[in-house]
Amino acid sequence: MEFIAVPSKSALRSSLKAAPEEKMALWQLAKLQSFVRVISGIYASSLMILFTRIEVNILGRYMYMDTVFANNATEPEEKPIGPKVQQKYLINANSGYIMDKGLQKLVTFITNHVKNEMDNWPLTKKCTFDDMTTLFKNIRTRIESDVNENPHIDGSKFRDFLMENNIVEDLQLQALLNETRDVLDSKQFETILKTLVDQAFHRLEENIKVNFEAKPQDVSQSQDTTTVDISKDVVTIPLAKISPLVKKQFKILLEIGEKETNLIQSLFNSKQLEDYAYYVFTSSYDEDY
Repeated sequence: MEFIAVPSKSALRSSLKAAPEEKMALWQLAKLQSFVRVISGIYASSLMILFTRIEVNILGRYMYMDTVFANNATEPEEKPIGPKVQQKYLINANSGYIMDKGLQKLVTFITNHVKNEMDNWPLTKKCTFDDMTTLFKNIRTRIESDVNENPHIDGSKFRDFLMENNIVEDLQLQALLNETRDVLDSKQFETILKTLVDQAFHRLEENIKVNFEAKPQDVSQSQDTTTVDISKDVVTIPLAKISPLVKKQFKILLEIGEKETNLIQSLFNSKQLEDYAYYVFTSSYDEDY
């Protein structure tokens, strides 16, 4: 997963010798990209996990039906789906487009909305934990409202990040692609995606929350008294110091591994996704869910 690089600590230190406007520009970039990285990672991971389960279960249903009705097939598209078509489907609907164009389109889309929101949040702003949850909520509202209220003519924007609106010659492959698009454009897809993204942001916020739970004695013993301020038991942290904390969450949440804290594994094994995958396998996309 590629993103615009967040300025390193050495780059930020060197900015101290630069002109004031150059310093501010670099720190603003660090702020923006720290949030873009983790938010793009959450949406990209949620979309990929959900898309993979949809593909596998659509293909699984077709293969199951093949074993039941193969002897009664009369049309070419009704014949059993062979290994070559299966492979083309997984490549055509998945990694080929997503890794080439879809991911970059998603990151650009999210970057625009994160920037529009964070332009209203100066680096010097002292934030409480409630401020951070508000910031994430505002960014999500911008992203998801744009998708839901201004879909492309040929379907939802989330689908545009996952699949091309292409036509292929193979009738079996086209049938698989058509159903996949129908599923991605359905209300059920929107609902389960929101559920996964909710779970991911909840984990992100819980991880950040610990930084806002410092006790007065922790502050008094710290050499860096600008890190946190405590007034009436409310901890505030300047946004400039929150950005590095957010940056760390990309690796903590999205690093591939077998850790129980790994977000991707947690989302992939979620009960809601299991139920939805069973629904895709057994039902038509236009039935109530």
